[in-house]
Amino acid sequence: MTDLHCHILPGMDDGAKDTAVSLELLRREYEDGVRNIAFTSHFNSERTTVEAFTEKRQAAFEQLTAALEGQPMQFDFKLGAEVFFSPGLCELDTRALCMGDTAYLLLEFPTTHKPHFIRQTLYNLQQQGIVPLIAHIERYPYVLEDPTLLYDWVAAGAYAQINVGALLEPKLCKKLCKFIQWGLVHVISTDTHSPDKRPPHMAQGVQQLEKLLGKCDAIKECIVKEMGKKIGTVVCCEDDKQQQVKAFVTELNRTLPMYKRISVVECSAESLPRNALGKLLRK
Repeated sequence: MTDLHCHILPGMDDGAKDTAVSLELLRREYEDGVRNIAFTSHFNSERTTVEAFTEKRQAAFEQLTAALEGQPMQFDFKLGAEVFFSPGLCELDTRALCMGDTAYLLLEFPTTHKPHFIRQTLYNLQQQGIVPLIAHIERYPYVLEDPTLLYDWVAAGAYAQINVGALLEPKLCKKLCKFIQWGLVHVISTDTHSPDKRPPHMAQGVQQLEKLLGKCDAIKECIVKEMGKKIGTVVCCEDDKQQQVKAFVTELNRTLPMYKRISVVECSAESLPRNALGKLLRK
């Protein structure tokens, strides 16, 4: 699985304060099945320059990769940023703030008010070849109150991300599920900052998928896991029910954001393997 929004680099912002915290967050991500991570430390053009930020980010990245040597974890990393919105962003070298060699720029809006010139700034960024990815849209009261704002931004070519932790809040989850059904959410990420205040919750997202799959009568039991670089499911069902299961997954995918869709379905008539405690194995 992939996490496109996190604050794991040590000493960069209000996320991991040192490499020990960074390693703990990476261990939790790894245990949850995450193998691809974009490091998106906070960037605010009113507080620093792109050059100073990227230099500090590279030093933090080298510090973390050195600490990772010998650890039983393997990841693919990309360096990015969570860029605080400003109409003046188009005057900066925003390419240096995109995720690795991609054109995706994680963009954060104020939570206290809707800023002016959002549509024009999104348009100008796209004219420069930048693809805006709007961070944690559930944190903006003006979006929750008026989803047509988000619709307009997405219709204009932007993408939207939500934090997986928001799905653990029943009332908020209900609203966000509507956004997902309307095609207004494309990415689910952790936005993890620390092991206690905002830990990674990617595993809970997987469990929610399994819960949704369990609504199909033909499925006796199932697991969701990473297969290659895709999300897949292994399902226990009768041989004559396999087409019913695959049709159910196809319909389910239409209600899920892009990064949560199930790409591979494997069916087995035999019960799925379990450990000594009776829990399903994900290997």
